[in-house]
Amino acid sequence: MFTKISRNLAVVLLVAMCAIPLTGVGPEPVEVPDLLASEPLQNNPYMTYSNPTSWSVELNSYLVTPETHLEIDQLLQGKSRAVNDLEDAGIVYPIVAASGSSWGVPGREREVSFLIDFDRFDIRVDRHVRQGPRGPEIVFRPLFSGWTKFVRVKISADMVCVDTSFDQKSAERLDWPERWPEEAERFRTPVLDTLGKLRSQRAEMLTSLPDPEAVENLLNTLQGERGEKTLSPVHEAKYLAAGLLGVFEVNQPPMVPTRNAFFLARLGWAERSPARFELKEDGNYDGFNVINPDDAARNLRGSVHDRTAVLTSLYRAAGLPARTVIGLEYKLKGDPIYRSWTEFALYDPDLDLLFWVPVDLNDLATTKVRPDLFRTRWTRFGSSRSLHGVVPISFVFHPHDTNKTNRLPMLVGIRPASGRTEVPLFSEQFMNNRVEPLRPASTNP
Repeated sequence: MFTKISRNLAVVLLVAMCAIPLTGVGPEPVEVPDLLASEPLQNNPYMTYSNPTSWSVELNSYLVTPETHLEIDQLLQGKSRAVNDLEDAGIVYPIVAASGSSWGVPGREREVSFLIDFDRFDIRVDRHVRQGPRGPEIVFRPLFSGWTKFVRVKISADMVCVDTSFDQKSAERLDWPERWPEEAERFRTPVLDTLGKLRSQRAEMLTSLPDPEAVENLLNTLQGERGEKTLSPVHEAKYLAAGLLGVFEVNQPPMVPTRNAFFLARLGWAERSPARFELKEDGNYDGFNVINPDDAARNLRGSVHDRTAVLTSLYRAAGLPARTVIGLEYKLKGDPIYRSWTEFALYDPDLDLLFWVPVDLNDLATTKVRPDLFRTRWTRFGSSRSLHGVVPISFVFHPHDTNKTNRLPMLVGIRPASGRTEVPLFSEQFMNNRVEPLRPASTNP
């Protein structure tokens, strides 16, 4: 009897210990090598760059781990341990080293840090940068203990952004190359940008079975009987952009504000100050309001981000290397503005010159463009006076589909632990990203 009571008491004490707020001891910030720095964009016969502006961008992802559980059998045998399903899981974050309107500041390395609360031990973090299918990715593999509860992943970087001026007349002479450079080739396939594997009621409602023919069918509808590659790459890009604007209905907001009010409240209790997590009153989002591009292409409705992803998919289906660019626009007060646009590649084999042309359908929609006017000059096609104030942060809304998110795409993805195939999920997550001017400003490109 006494032994049974002792065992039960041990269970109660250990459970109580797991509930005690313990101060987290996270690792020091780590610096990511200059693989993520890049050379300034140089003017060329087709594209000129102006108004270089330096920015410091901070990307924050806030994560709550699942509840810790105890292996009672081992506890009763004196071999107790707290079990966390996230132990040895990985975190993947896509990064933009350079885009068609930005570059990383040479010599200024990116800084990555973890803030971990309720953790009893030092946290081991394996960190490396890899070249993903659509650009660099930072991969972390923290060793979560049974006491880890809140995690903040913070990535800081310095970028220079510029406005663009596109010479459409000169670029019209560029033909389809026999072979695209490697940098462009990775943005030709697959046609669809993945959103990761979603586990939510909303995903089940909005995402039907994948339809790999949806984008191809839309492309054939827009092209009519014209056929493939009968126009130059520039004319094809203009024709498809105007065609999509004419048939796609934007009927959804671009972002989903966070619903994690309980999480925010918990961080404000007693001595657990939210200042450690640098929480903000505004700009907290559960993620991007997007669905898979094949669903958006079939239904022809969605958010502005969906429309961007469909245009990217149309360009790839037509043979043009293209990528979706997600950017954070500077705003002095209030919620930050997340913008998305498409960049397609052009290549001049004589100069061995590859460059990217931005196409922002939001800007283009304010002008009178039609598919039959593709041979005329469009003032906001490839040219922008606002990109100097928008910092590209990713080419995808979510890493590739071997990673997961538990609600909405929000850039960060979760990898399986070593030797496993099942991907664990955080119980709650949201993001709050910031961009601030960096002084002194860089010199002209």
